[in-house]
Order: sequence, then structure tokens, then C-alpha cells
Amino acid sequence: GGGVAAKALATMPFWRKFVELNVRMVQANAGVSSDHSWATMWYQWIVNSRGLFYWVRRSKIDPKMEAKIYALGNPIVVWGALASVVLFLVLLFLLVRYRLVAQSKLSPHAWSQVYSGLFLFSGWLVNLLPFILVDRAAFIYHYLPGLLYAELLWGLLVGALPSAPLRLAAAVISVGAMAAAFVYFAPWAYGFEIPLERHKAMQWMSAWN
Repeated sequence: GGGVAAKALATMPFWRKFVELNVRMVQANAGVSSDHSWATMWYQWIVNSRGLFYWVRRSKIDPKMEAKIYALGNPIVVWGALASVVLFLVLLFLLVRYRLVAQSKLSPHAWSQVYSGLFLFSGWLVNLLPFILVDRAAFIYHYLPGLLYAELLWGLLVGALPSAPLRLAAAVISVGAMAAAFVYFAPWAYGFEIPLERHKAMQWMSAWN
């Protein structure tokens, strides 16, 4: 009965549970056959080429004012995260290509950073794989878990810079650019009423409509 099933579940090894859960999720996602006009592909998420339109309202007082909610990744965050992934892969290639030199030159701390980078890159890739392998309607918010790994990889690369002043400058520039982009695109995130010209100016890519 239920007691036997609960006991079997409780004694199942962690990795068996982990594999079974992920297999079930992939199967469930593969069974989603309905399409959506705002569905996007994984390769659109990593370059932030299209968001997700939720709501719009034209001002009744001033027809040149409009409020809308458009889910879009912070461009600086998404593009910086992708650049970090690409840069890490280039560095990894050079490390493998010149591994004999690297073995004698890199410190244990540097190797630790390499292993941490491999973990973060793997987390980014593993979160994308289900959407690469399974054909179903998906949206930009499905990229959020993978994006987090890429952001951490960005931080790791900044932390690996050779001097404290350089690390500080990179951190200040990165955070400042993210904050500026957040403020600039806040009207789309929170539905603030702004002039139509401002909406058009925020449309950096043609598919941001």
C-alpha cells in the first residue's frame, strides 16, 4: 500500500531520485505541444533578442503617453553574462592548448578558480539543455536559473583579475552599468507611463516590440 511506496521512496538513493526527477521533467516538457505567439528559443534568451509582452495601456489624458509591461532581461546583465561564458571558454581552450605551461605556472588558487568556473559553466549549460533538446513553447523567464550561473561566472572572472585596483574598477563599472540599465528599462518592468518616444528609444532591438 502507501506505506510500502513511502518506505521505498525514502530509501531510494539520492542520485537515483535526482535522475528520475529530471527524466520525468523532460518527459513532461516534451508532452507540451501547444504553441504561443510570444514563445522564444534558448538561443534568443542568451542574446536577449526578444522578450515577453504582458500588458499595455494608452493614457486617456495624453495620447502620447503609454504604459506597458514587457518582460526583458537587463541587457547589460544578459550580454555581460554571455560575454563571460565566451571568455571563459576561450581561456579554457588556451589552458588546454598550453596545459604543460599552465601546470607549471598556475598556482593552486588559480586552479581552484578554473574548477569553480567549470562548475558554473556546467550549471549554465545544464539549465539550457532541456530547452535545447525538447521542442516546446518556452519563454525568456525559463533562462533565469541558467543566467544566475553565468552571472556568478562573470563575478569569478572579475575576481581573477591580477590586481586589486583592476578588480575594483571592473566591479564598479559592471555594477554601475547594470544599475543604469535597470533604471532605464524600469518603465517596462513596472508599467510606468512614459512618452511613446521613450518607448521607441528603449527598443534597442527590432524584436523588442
